[in-house]
Amino acid sequence: MRRPFPCVYRKGNFTEFEISTQRIGRMNMLLGGGYIRMLPWPFMKWMTQRYLDTGKPYVMYIHPIDLSPVPMPRVEGMRPNQYLRTHIGRRHMVRRFRRVIEMLERSGYTFVTFEQLRTLELR
Repeated sequence: MRRPFPCVYRKGNFTEFEISTQRIGRMNMLLGGGYIRMLPWPFMKWMTQRYLDTGKPYVMYIHPIDLSPVPMPRVEGMRPNQYLRTHIGRRHMVRRFRRVIEMLERSGYTFVTFEQLRTLELR
């Protein structure tokens, strides 16, 4: 984390932080979740590095199921696009997640909790 950034919403002790995104043309692409596993790695790496070069704090979310070695069952009645969205790239996800962490470390980022980030934001 390099510098605090405005939260999306704050009320009392509740603070909501925005997930890091990278604008590509008219699209604002998420730098987390299923996009890490679904998008081609060279493209995801380029978007992430482009964001890291700004020095803004990086907030990424990840679905715990994406890190599980247990195969996801095929759900009866699932449309092909739903199946692809939930299954594509799962076997590479742990390796990609580690690569993102390595990119963060090489770029000088440190890891903090949301509570620590909220405290920095309040200063």
